[in-house]
Amino acid sequence: MNKRSAIKTILLPGLVLGAFAVPASAQDVGAPRVYDDFPKWSQFPPPPTDVPTPAQIRQQVVALKATAVNLQRTADALPWELKEPDAMAASAKAKIDPVLGAPVETGVDNAATETMAARLRARATPPPVAK
Repeated sequence: MNKRSAIKTILLPGLVLGAFAVPASAQDVGAPRVYDDFPKWSQFPPPPTDVPTPAQIRQQVVALKATAVNLQRTADALPWELKEPDAMAASAKAKIDPVLGAPVETGVDNAATETMAARLRARATPPPVAK
């Protein structure tokens, strides 16, 4: 046995035991353990009484799956492609009240508005950038 293996043989058990050693503060051997702070069986709440039975849970799952199937059938029946967009647009326009769909009368002259917009665009020309 060489010197290195002899040192390992001496130190290894001490290192293993030291890894599992309990700190001195936790080793209060003189004080007995007290279990008074644990709850008593009488302090536990009663078991719930409104828990559904497995048959009731199954009924709820079956009903939920049936609702999902009905929803999928309804969604599948909807037209998802616009094969005739002009007919759909005409149908939608027919449902709109023509008074509510008409442009709002503001009483402002469109020519005056366009003239003012042209003046403002001319004034908004940015100054030249210095190089």
